[in-house]
Amino acid sequence: AGGMFSIRVPRNLLNQKADLNVTVRSESTHPSEHLTLEYLDVATGAWLAGTPIQPIEVNSEFQEFVSSARYAPVAADVRQKAVEKVFQDTRPIAEIVGVELVSEGRPQLAVDERTPFEIHVKTEFNTPVAVADVGIKITRSDGVYVFWQSSGQSGGNLENASGQKTFKFKFDPNVFGAGEYSVNAHITNGWDFPRNYPYSHVYARGIDILKFKVFHEFRDLDFGVLNVRAEVEVADT
Repeated sequence: AGGMFSIRVPRNLLNQKADLNVTVRSESTHPSEHLTLEYLDVATGAWLAGTPIQPIEVNSEFQEFVSSARYAPVAADVRQKAVEKVFQDTRPIAEIVGVELVSEGRPQLAVDERTPFEIHVKTEFNTPVAVADVGIKITRSDGVYVFWQSSGQSGGNLENASGQKTFKFKFDPNVFGAGEYSVNAHITNGWDFPRNYPYSHVYARGIDILKFKVFHEFRDLDFGVLNVRAEVEVADT
């Protein structure tokens, strides 16, 4: 894990080469863990290791070190290409672009009991993935765990996943009882129970990424967690 930050180069150095000394102070739960500093070579878009110029100082509260990064002026178009390369290189393998509830052909934030709906999980695979699936978990606002399913359980896993894909979970009939719900979603490396569960790789995860309501079919009548009609047979006994 790590992070990136920007340093504004003083105006008087914009057109000349310069070495910039950066002092980093950090806290760690273990004294053997040390940060390192890299800087972006804006001419090539590559990350280069900073040059340590002061030994790491360690005490019970923090670690501190000084590292040097070299700045060299480049043309604006070259710098822009380097920034674009960094952006592409740091994008995740896959990401959840959005999640929405769709009913009657349009996005909604609420539906009535027994009205069919779909949950669309919009994804983007920035790097081709051999096998992938998307799962959703639905929880009621009072904490009741209502539903979970992998897309791989219905129609199979997605093979050679690349580009933008929308996974549509179709609830027809809709058996959800009235209430408020939240949706978690994940992109993982294929449904294969029990060999790959728990999943060995999670590419992306969204927590409470969608909230929606289900309204009562009949005012003041609560059917419970499920609003479904069971077949009833009456027989002589």
